[in-house]
Amino acid sequence: MRILLENTQAYTLLKRESEKNRLSHAYLLLWEDKKYLKSALKTFAKLFFDVPEGERIGRLIDAETFADCLFFPETEKKLSVADAEKIKEESDLAPVEGEKKLFVLSDFAEANAQTQNKLLKLLEEPP
Repeated sequence: MRILLENTQAYTLLKRESEKNRLSHAYLLLWEDKKYLKSALKTFAKLFFDVPEGERIGRLIDAETFADCLFFPETEKKLSVADAEKIKEESDLAPVEGEKKLFVLSDFAEANAQTQNKLLKLLEEPP
C-alpha cells in the first residue's frame, strides 16, 4: 500500500512541501477506495510529521493515539457538529509533543451542511 501511495501526486507534493518546510495549513486528499482510506490518511500523517518507519510516533499514529494527530470522526460514524466544535477547541491549543498539530478528517463529504460550514469557517480563518 505504501509503495502505491508514494507514487501518487498527493504524496509527492506533500513530501516536497515538507522537505522545504512549507507545509500549508490544509490539504484535501480525494481517495476513492473507502476500504483503504484510513490507512492512506495514516501514511500521509506520518509523512506530515516526517516519521521514519517503525518509530514511536508512527506507531502512535497507527493506533490513533498520538496527541498531535487527531482523527475524526470515530470509526463507523459521520463527522458531526460536536466533532467540528472539538476540532475548533483543539486548534486553539498548542501541540503537545512537537511544533505542529494535524487534524485528519475522513468522509468530509458525508457530513451534514451545518458540520461542513463550521469546519469550512475554521479552514478559512485558522487560529
